Amino acid sequence: MTTQGKAAPDLVLCRQCLRYVFDGTAICPHCSGNARQIGDRYRDGGYLAIETMQRIDRLRENAGAPVETAEISGSPPSA
Repeated sequence: MTTQGKAAPDLVLCRQCLRYVFDGTAICPHCSGNARQIGDRYRDGGYLAIETMQRIDRLRENAGAPVETAEISGSPPSA
């Protein structure tokens, strides 16, 4: 007998309080704010830039283009 498990639910950051909520959540259960509206903490913390880079990677992957991953660090890569 084989046992099949369920896939884990997709979690995303609330764009107000930066706590995880289920993907598609409109009102955050933690801060009662609009979980989809970009707040100052989200933007200033660099999360918007990271989200944009991940979206570009997904689009490239879906288009069949090779996706190179780079480690994010405080210093540029050495040549």
